Amino acid sequence: MNPLDSLTVPVFLVLIIITLGYAWSCAVYPYKPCRSCRGFGHFRSPFLRVIRLCRRCNGTGRTLRGGRRAYNALARARRDFRQHNRRDNH
Repeated sequence: MNPLDSLTVPVFLVLIIITLGYAWSCAVYPYKPCRSCRGFGHFRSPFLRVIRLCRRCNGTGRTLRGGRRAYNALARARRDFRQHNRRDNH
């Protein structure tokens, strides 16, 4: 038995567990706090201390996580592909 084989299986299992955990996390919690405004949704301007909405999150304080954004893109591509095929067949 090759020593690399005995090390490969646990590493592979750990990577699968981490990936499935992240996928579950993106499904349950699709939003994360905005990096720009730190989740507040607004800024105080340095001049006159006026409150301004964050451009990155449009004042919500939340942005989509990377995994959820990828899932949405794949789901959209699949839906468009299926609709395109459905129109061609009928």
